[in-house]
Amino acid sequence: MDFETDKEIEDEMNMMLDDMVIPMMEGTGSVELMGILFPDNAHLPKEMKEKVTDSGKQACMVFPSAAASSKDEWYEGVSEITKKMRIRNAFMISDTWIVEGAKDLSVAPSNHPDRKDAFVIHYVNTDIHGILMKTAMLVCTYKIEENVVHILERNFKVDDNWGELGIQNSSKFANAVANHDWA
Repeated sequence: MDFETDKEIEDEMNMMLDDMVIPMMEGTGSVELMGILFPDNAHLPKEMKEKVTDSGKQACMVFPSAAASSKDEWYEGVSEITKKMRIRNAFMISDTWIVEGAKDLSVAPSNHPDRKDAFVIHYVNTDIHGILMKTAMLVCTYKIEENVVHILERNFKVDDNWGELGIQNSSKFANAVANHDWA
């Protein structure tokens, strides 16, 4: 599955936020770190490939952080699945804290007095060889009152100018999804 335009990426992120993330938070009180991975149908295992091809749909996998014993192991799992299944489009969903305009970067957002609760949806796209092409991020600050999520602000940003910067200057999720050694 390829998202042809930045608007398609933003729409997909907003749909995930509205139809999955917010109901999850309101229903359970938390949102687990998870990856939503779209493998190329051509690289699926034979049985799965037949089912997906017969349905005419695109395969999609959810990889929750509960599937791993640590965040590092989760990123390693995302990387292995991505390489094996040649996943070119992936999203990461998390519930986190952000601090806007922080001057003192020695204080972690989780301990900062001016932190805000935020949902973050991060998108990574690679070419057929696993080389990073584009990332995008939707950051949505929110507050909860009586188990209802109230959106404060949504910010969407795309970065598709990796050029000379390359993978070294990207996020840990982008590093996990982009693999330069696909055969």
